[in-house]
Amino acid sequence: MYETEMWNKASFLTRLVASSVRISEAAGNTIKSVLAGGDLKIIDKSVAGEAADLQTEADRRAQFLITKSLSERFGDIHVIGEEDVTSECSGIENNFSSDVLRLEDQLSFDLKAIKPDEVVVWVDPLDGTGEVALA
Repeated sequence: MYETEMWNKASFLTRLVASSVRISEAAGNTIKSVLAGGDLKIIDKSVAGEAADLQTEADRRAQFLITKSLSERFGDIHVIGEEDVTSECSGIENNFSSDVLRLEDQLSFDLKAIKPDEVVVWVDPLDGTGEVALA
């Protein structure tokens, strides 16, 4: 079956997961690129008296890519990002995993019935930022 046909026949949840796989890979590449560049542009988001809450340019760019890609493809879902401020990065990810689409028949009826307006996606673009920033 052709990928476009599989996409068109897939339930919303299957399409969301199939897209999320590729979006997470693209975000990972964005993070690697920032880290390889060496200028992390670290800021501390913590309030006085709290433990450090570091954020890097990798966090900001990856979150932009993730939230923008999801919003462009699935306009009805609610996306909440950890970072209040993001940095634009070039492009968004429009691809999807055909391997995930092939799993559509294994999804229960209840999961196939989920609608976009019933979904909230929480984004933490780089879990462990403090460790990355100190490395």
